Order: sequence, then structure tokens, then C-alpha cells
Amino acid sequence: MNINIPTTETVTFVIPLYGFTNDVNIDLLDYNALRMTLLNLKSKNIGSYIIFVGENGNTNINVLNVIEGMKKGGNVRAVETEKYSSLAMYLNEGIRSALELTSSNFIICVSPFVMLQQDTVDRMIDILNKGEIGIYSGFDARIDGVSDTEFEGKEYIPIKYFDLVDINLFGFHRNSADNVLFDTEYRSRKYLAIDLWNSMRMKGYECVNSNAALFWSLDIDWSSLDTDSNVSLDKDRFIKKWRFEPTL
Repeated sequence: MNINIPTTETVTFVIPLYGFTNDVNIDLLDYNALRMTLLNLKSKNIGSYIIFVGENGNTNINVLNVIEGMKKGGNVRAVETEKYSSLAMYLNEGIRSALELTSSNFIICVSPFVMLQQDTVDRMIDILNKGEIGIYSGFDARIDGVSDTEFEGKEYIPIKYFDLVDINLFGFHRNSADNVLFDTEYRSRKYLAIDLWNSMRMKGYECVNSNAALFWSLDIDWSSLDTDSNVSLDKDRFIKKWRFEPTL
């Protein structure tokens, strides 16, 4: 897929290593999952940078070894957030670093346990380049029962668009970056996503999720981090902040 933007443009990928820590033991969150994500994490049309975000002194050593090997090739940076950070803190630090350390007009945040198609990145850049969308996020094909072996050849016809944000894979243009800020009071993934969606909407930005940009996620059990207590507290916070109860 070719996208009609100058080859001098670049995209920066932000990879939050949330859960890849020494004090958290979650099945499937390891360097193999990270390598799966990195396989198609590139554009066929423009240059790219990668920024990994990990906890200070607490990131899994096997994951660090993968990153250190990549840093030797250039265009890869590792930045740190404080120990026991929330996902919101990881993402905020990664986005801030992308804006300060690169001149990329396109920022794409990718969870390190998803698989991308070969054209996923360029499909996202093509949409973001039109400048009409605040946040564009990908669609998890596993929701529709697509297997990992079927995934690469999967294509949806017709393409559908949804009014939501999936924080496993989302991107935005630098022009709207000042408005992409995660509320660090949230601890659960689902409330973090819907809070960002509503925050962008309130600022006049459109959030689009589409099966034109596909990913396939590992079935991660987040219950040790997204505890019932955290979800309950996040629900209360969301209702108090926005004055309505969301449909999850």
C-alpha cells in the first residue's frame, strides 16, 4: 500500500512495557510477545523511530536484552517511568518523549502483545495524514474469532467505522498531540480508554476505530492489575468527572 505523503515524513512508535516488570507475572507477557509485535511494526513508505517505555530498574531482563540489541541499529530509544507506574503514566511519558526526541508528525502507540498486518501501519498513517481525525485506532480481529493463522490474510469488506478508542493500537497527528493526555488517576485499561475517548470528544476531536487497520491481540489476563477494586474506583471517578455512566 502506497500513501501519498512526502518520504521525508516519519512515524514514531511508542511501546509501553506495562506488565513486563520483575514484580508482575502475567502469562504471555514476555520477549516472545514483544518480538511478535515488532515483526510488522514499520512503514513501507516513510522512516520510523521506536520509543520503549519501561519502569526504572524494574523491567524484565529478557525484554531489556531485546531492546538493547535493537538500539545498536539506531532510531530506537528507551525511556523510563517511575517504579509501579500506571499504564497512563507509561503512555504519557512515551508520547512526551516522542514529541521531544523526534520531529515525527505521526505518533502511533502499540501494545507489546499485538500482531499487526503488513499494511496496518501505513493504513493508519494514510488516515491520519488527512487531518480529519483526532485519534485513529485499530480493530482487534480476535474479537470476531479470527485465529492467528488466519490473521495476515484477513480483510473486512465493507470497512466499518466505530466511535471509540482502542488503546492497544492508536495513533494521532502531532497537531493534536497536546490534547492526547491520559488521566493518571485511572488504573484499569478499559476506563483509561473510554476516558480518553470522551476527553477528545469534549475538545471537539473525532475518535475513529476501524477494521481497515487490523491487529490481533494475545489473550492476556489483566486481572492482577485491573482488579475489581481498581475497576470500581475507576467507574466512580469517571461518573464523577463526566456526569454519566459509560457503556463498556
